[in-house]
Amino acid sequence: MITTFDFILIAQRDPAFMAQLKSAVRSHEGCELCTDIHRLTFDPKNQTISVTPNSPDSLLGRRVIPKKITYSALMKLLNGDWAHITSEEITDLSD
Repeated sequence: MITTFDFILIAQRDPAFMAQLKSAVRSHEGCELCTDIHRLTFDPKNQTISVTPNSPDSLLGRRVIPKKITYSALMKLLNGDWAHITSEEITDLSD
């Protein structure tokens, strides 16, 4: 089972984490937020977030497929608006 987007489910159940995600999007500074299995790296210059495994050696970390998500797509995900995300807004993260 792919767990790349499970951080969205965490945010929907955890108001503090949701607030951290939204604050990171509004910030003009880059930052990283982590869950047990995700590392979320915010890039305000390019308005993107990189989703990678927090620990690539963990069993769950291997289920995180690295993705680059635009800030606009992240906000759609957080608001449950998955249907209006375009293929250009979520892409594979190249190494």
